[in-house]
Amino acid sequence: MKTQIEKLQATLSEWLHRNDLHHDIRFYTPEEWIERGEEFLTNSDLILVFENGLFDLINYYSYDSLYNELDDLVEGFGYYFELGHAWNMGFYSLELLDIELPTIPKGASYREKLTDQRWIEKRNKVRERSGDQCVECGKGESLEVHHTYYRYGWEPWEYPLDSLMCLCSDCHKKRATQEFRFRTFMPKLHRKDLKLLREGLTSLMYRFEEDKIEALISSFSRSSDEMQNALTELIESKKDT
Repeated sequence: MKTQIEKLQATLSEWLHRNDLHHDIRFYTPEEWIERGEEFLTNSDLILVFENGLFDLINYYSYDSLYNELDDLVEGFGYYFELGHAWNMGFYSLELLDIELPTIPKGASYREKLTDQRWIEKRNKVRERSGDQCVECGKGESLEVHHTYYRYGWEPWEYPLDSLMCLCSDCHKKRATQEFRFRTFMPKLHRKDLKLLREGLTSLMYRFEEDKIEALISSFSRSSDEMQNALTELIESKKDT
């Protein structure tokens, strides 16, 4: 079983990658950090060095929602962060602030864990972010919070906010079905295919209107003329980014 700081590092690495903040970063253990001859953050449990957009986020945009996501992610593992220099941060246990961390009863079921105050607070943040509406259909009744993925040993609240979705119970079931079908399709894809699919869709969604992307992909099973028309409409829908 991974320690909390190992789980935090793994989850933080994925969060940085999803938000295109993974370039020019490096994690250090306290021992590695001291070997560098550094003076600050030597009593932290983990150190992150960065020379990318994270620099601006941490130093100038603490009011940004992305900054709040980072703060929430770290706190979910029982930690907080402090800057050493403007280009590095250390992670410390909340216990150092005399904050008593909640404990999980031994053998607690998943359903019991969903009554934990840490999950309730995170669940409420996800619902608030969506305006208390299903992000799929816009309905405001029978709302639930969906984990888009699971990691072995992680607790329900130890996931970034951007990995959680507010869904009504109907859309929750339908989403789970589609995610399962996609996972059963994944064995047909090589690692490079997965990377290409993710990067391609990310670029398309950033540059073009979503309905035009959907129309182009749907046209792949139709005639060449329909594909050409869909491609033309996609190009014309380019966002002013």
